[in-house]
Amino acid sequence: IDPLERLDPEVEDVLAEIADDFVES
Repeated sequence: IDPLERLDPEVEDVLAEIADDFVES
């Protein structure tokens, strides 16, 4: 089971934002 599948949608959104910021920098 992928642990990420158990995360709340809000948490996934936050991780997506952090990932986008990381890619931009």
